[in-house]
Amino acid sequence: MRGYFLATLGLVAWVIFVAIGLSRAETNIEDFFPWLPDDTPARHNYIGFIEQFGADDTLIVSWEGCRLGDPRIDRLADALVSNSAEWVRGVTTAESIIARLTAPPSHWARKAVEERLQNLLIGPDGQTTALFVHLNEAGMRDRRRSVARVIDEAARCCGLSRAELRLGGHPYVGYYSALQTRNSIVWLSIPVAIVSTLLAWLCLRKRRLMFLTLACGGAAALTSLALVPWAGYRVNGLLSALPSLIFVITTSGVIHIVNYSLTLRRRDLKLGRTTSPASHAAEVRRLAWRACLLSSVSTALGTASLIWSEFPAIRDFGVFATISVGLTLVIHLGLLPLTLGRVFPDDASTVSANPFATSFEGLFGLLVRH
Repeated sequence: MRGYFLATLGLVAWVIFVAIGLSRAETNIEDFFPWLPDDTPARHNYIGFIEQFGADDTLIVSWEGCRLGDPRIDRLADALVSNSAEWVRGVTTAESIIARLTAPPSHWARKAVEERLQNLLIGPDGQTTALFVHLNEAGMRDRRRSVARVIDEAARCCGLSRAELRLGGHPYVGYYSALQTRNSIVWLSIPVAIVSTLLAWLCLRKRRLMFLTLACGGAAALTSLALVPWAGYRVNGLLSALPSLIFVITTSGVIHIVNYSLTLRRRDLKLGRTTSPASHAAEVRRLAWRACLLSSVSTALGTASLIWSEFPAIRDFGVFATISVGLTLVIHLGLLPLTLGRVFPDDASTVSANPFATSFEGLFGLLVRH
């Protein structure tokens, strides 16, 4: 009873860990720093430019028909300043600059100001313009939410849909990159899950064992992704492929270990012997630990070699991939044997010893000989 309580407590803790980690996940695909080699002139020049001129924290917002005198410009600017202070530091419009320069003490002529602002805040036609929304530190840190707030305010106070808006600037690149990263993780995971499901079914021929295999792969993949924000990092282009990599590694190992478990069950059935779950788990580990350890260590050596790259993005991938490979070993030799011993004690009698023996015997023999 105590064991089930501890297992439930551990499961709840893991769910909380993964949920909080995934909710805090952010992307930095648009950031140049991870792809600038260490101690190079390009990196030092870019850092010097940022220190001298500051970061690009301006979101450009426009729409078809956004011209000087459009009342929606002032409505949206006022709404963003008053309702989105937690994200927005201020809003600059062409009309606000014109009003400032034509008022005392400057007293510039409006025509002269418009000519000065042409190709800067005003288009080459002398009428087209945009809003320049300056995000604060919180807005730049969470560009996905801050840009979404601007889109919502444009719809609420101006009746402008997302399709009508024309957005640009560095914050929008971050916003769009975050959406594409999330989509790529989802759409990369779907074909991986389908192929893994087919392979698990062909190898195991049992729904419960197949679902166990996929559950282990999914748990390892989600945990590997949740580790990134917990460690204070953001997901870059390479790290978006990490869940698929860990899913495949975990799934392949689970299939091997399930096969060890089924082999032991068939032996016990043949001898008419009953084995306790703890004893069965220990025997599975005894058979599997060398193969699992060799596979994990060789894979971890490959991913760890990336840690010495001169590119920070590649180093980050090497670190998290190596840690995640170690996590798969914990699942293979720690959790999986216990689960097989307690939850699936009777599957061995219904799974053939070698489902590929007839179809692929010739191919396997060729591979072994050569």
